Amino acid sequence: MNTRNPNLSDHTHEAKIYLQQDNTDLYKLVLRYSKWKHAKLWIVFIGVLVAFGFSTMLVLSKDPINAFGTAGLEDEEISNEETVEETIPKPIAIFVFTSILSVIMIFTLWTVFIREIAGRQGKKLFYSWQTPIRELLCNQAKLCDRIDDPSLNDNVNLVIVVADIITVSQLKIPAPPVLIGTLVVRIGIRSFCGCKDSE
Repeated sequence: MNTRNPNLSDHTHEAKIYLQQDNTDLYKLVLRYSKWKHAKLWIVFIGVLVAFGFSTMLVLSKDPINAFGTAGLEDEEISNEETVEETIPKPIAIFVFTSILSVIMIFTLWTVFIREIAGRQGKKLFYSWQTPIRELLCNQAKLCDRIDDPSLNDNVNLVIVVADIITVSQLKIPAPPVLIGTLVVRIGIRSFCGCKDSE
């Protein structure tokens, strides 16, 4: 018998998608609902500024007097042919090349390390929410008494049940209830709630 509230939206498809992802990706999703997502943007912005600063320093250190083609201002007798050849000063070309290279390097390093960093931070954030989640699911909803229900042997159904409990309770957790439910199911209801084995 289905005891779910028919007025609640069906999260079956969403639960299946979450269950197909590994824990690191799920913790990254958790992080999207924290202030850390704004920090990521600032890190990228600062990285780009550093890249352009590095490029500027490189250009100035190579040719501080002629950087960006400023030396040509004093020489007004340059012929038209020479002017065409010097349309793009060499320091400018160096600046553009090193800027692009620096930005590529920063984004490459960011892509390599972001998964691990975001996964760790997302896990810490989820663990900081566990006390109210455990109070709701284990003490109030008494999931330990319901875990042996045959309908809950399917992880999708179990995620949806947990998500429905969180939705109805209006628990002040910023992440989607289905995402929280998936992480709880991944941990295991018995482990999460400390359920005693049925005799």
